[in-house]
This record gives sequence, structure tokens and C-alpha cells, in this order.
Amino acid sequence: FEPSETRLVDPAVDDETLLLFPLDRVVRQARLRGTTAVPVIVVAQPTGRGNPRRSRASTSPSLNLPAGSYTVTITAPEIYWSHEYAVSLVEGEVSTLPALPRTAEVTVFDRPGNATVQIDDFEAIPTGGATVKVAIGPHRFLFEWPSGKQHTESIQITQDRRVGAREP
Repeated sequence: FEPSETRLVDPAVDDETLLLFPLDRVVRQARLRGTTAVPVIVVAQPTGRGNPRRSRASTSPSLNLPAGSYTVTITAPEIYWSHEYAVSLVEGEVSTLPALPRTAEVTVFDRPGNATVQIDDFEAIPTGGATVKVAIGPHRFLFEWPSGKQHTESIQITQDRRVGAREP
């Protein structure tokens, strides 16, 4: 008989009755979440298969994902920081994102004062004495002048400082 049918069973009359109940396994998603001081974007790429899942920019990002292995990328454009790590998510459990690094204030300037600067691979900003918050750690500053000339500085940021360049 079909699972949707009803059948009465009388144990006094029937010696043996086989009852089949279809069971669906309830799969609880794993959760990847965090709380940050600046908005971050989280991208979880399943290891070896599937499409990546992406959070919107938020100070409390959260992704519900099937259990499994992922490469997770956290990006915080506001502090010029990106971090990638591997994680194995367990069904029904919550995995917390790593903490953001401390920041330093960096004043970016150039001579003659008309360049744009790109910090790592993030959007370029005009210099003119701009002060930005930058994650502690290594960064690449690419200065570009309207003439097309460029200058690159690779600097380990450990504290507040000034970063500048002169048009070559």
C-alpha cells in the first residue's frame, strides 16, 4: 500500500503486518558568523565543488551552509584588509569568524600633490594628505600621477605613520 493510504490493522486477526514509514532526514545547516567593528564581506567557497556563498557587507555577517569544508575569504575594504582561511563546518554547529586585526592611521601624501593611491587591491583614493585607517600588517601602496607615472611602496604597517612618494 502507498504511504499516503490509511489501513486499519487488527492484531487479533493479523499475524504479521509490515508498516513502512518514509523518513526524511532533517539536515541542520552549519552556521558561519561573526561580529566586527567595520563592515566585512564573507565568501565561503566549498572545497572542490559547488558555488560560493557570499554575505552582504555587514558588521554582523552570517552564512548558513551545508556541513563540509570551505575556503573562507573575509574582506574589510574600510581598513584595506582581506584574509583567507580553511574551515570544516559541522552540521548544526556555529563557527565564529576570526577577529579583525588592529588598525593604524596612515596619512598618504605625494609631491606635487595630484596622485591617486591604491592600497593593496582596493579602490584608489586621492592623496592630498588623506588619512585612512589601515589594518596592521603588510601593504602595497601604488601611487599614480596624471602623467601615468607610478611608484610602489611595500610597507609593514605597525603603528600610525605617514606614507608618501614623489613623482618620478
